[in-house]
Amino acid sequence: MELTGPTFDRARELVARGMRAADAVHSAAAEALRADVLLTCDDQLWRVGQRLAGELNVRIANPVEWLKEQLDATNPG
Repeated sequence: MELTGPTFDRARELVARGMRAADAVHSAAAEALRADVLLTCDDQLWRVGQRLAGELNVRIANPVEWLKEQLDATNPG
């Protein structure tokens, strides 16, 4: 994916909301690609993602917790 001006604009918005610059670029790129989820082992990114969940167009999740959710959804009982 080529990063575009709108992606960087969105990243700047996320930085203004408290996200670190590199995390903001990754999140903005995931939004631009219309990803369902951005998996991260970075606790700080995950915490900011939880705080901004209502403002993001991508879910930020821990991969272990996300996988557990997926397994629970396919094996409900």
